[in-house]
Amino acid sequence: MFHEAGLEPRASFRPSGEEVDGSIWLDGRTYLFEAKWTAASHPASSLYQFKGKIDGKLSGSVGLFFSMSGYSTDAVEALIAGKDLNLVLFDGADVRLLADGGIGIADAIRLKLRAAAESGTPYVTLGDLLSARGTVPSVRTVFVEGRFDQLVIEYLREFRAATLPVKLVASAGPMNMAPMIDAVAQAAEKPISFVAILESDQVGSKAGREVQDLVALVNSVGGSAQMLWIPGTLEECLGLHEPGMRPAWRLHPAQLRNRVATVDLDEQVKNNPGLASVLDAVGISVSTG
Repeated sequence: MFHEAGLEPRASFRPSGEEVDGSIWLDGRTYLFEAKWTAASHPASSLYQFKGKIDGKLSGSVGLFFSMSGYSTDAVEALIAGKDLNLVLFDGADVRLLADGGIGIADAIRLKLRAAAESGTPYVTLGDLLSARGTVPSVRTVFVEGRFDQLVIEYLREFRAATLPVKLVASAGPMNMAPMIDAVAQAAEKPISFVAILESDQVGSKAGREVQDLVALVNSVGGSAQMLWIPGTLEECLGLHEPGMRPAWRLHPAQLRNRVATVDLDEQVKNNPGLASVLDAVGISVSTG
């Protein structure tokens, strides 16, 4: 893809003994890139190893990290919390969109770079940015903290036969939610609509305040935004974890699906009434009687 786009790719090389997967030339500057395809999502240590290589190059150098298996929550949040942001991240969904011709690689890099520069997020998917620009049909957009929350909600929608079209966006951690929403809003160049869902431990946190401020700002300029809080954690209020059981967030997706299938959702809502509005936002009907 780099070659076909005229980005003058250079293959793997080893400056000073450290391997770099390659480099490209785009819009008058060089970008280094790393490409990974592993079973597990990439942790913060993997990104910081590559970031260290970038930091040792020409001042202002930027890296492009491609991970087919995505990124752990701590990885993205570590980049946001760091002093300098000089990496932008692509995941498997991004690469598949590129391979399918949904967008060219040069334009994709420009989109990611602009989001990082304007909103401070190293990670927002190309699909979300394109959807905001109107090139992908829009549905109700719901931002959640991470992949675990996204999977649990998808399974609940499946078991409850939810029909309301909903686009669930995993923010790769609460710290990246506001920057990600801001990047989507900037790409849209028009008022947007969304629901942001955070766990209640983020009430009063920097991440929580930033999302609340963004919701207020979007509503003030003609958009439609809503902020909802999950009582405690999603795992707790759905009864997905019991003493002696393996934490639900550590389960393989197939195992997690089986555990979610055992949830008595109506009973859990009775025990955690604040969960009802969250479920309603993602199109899941429950009995509150």
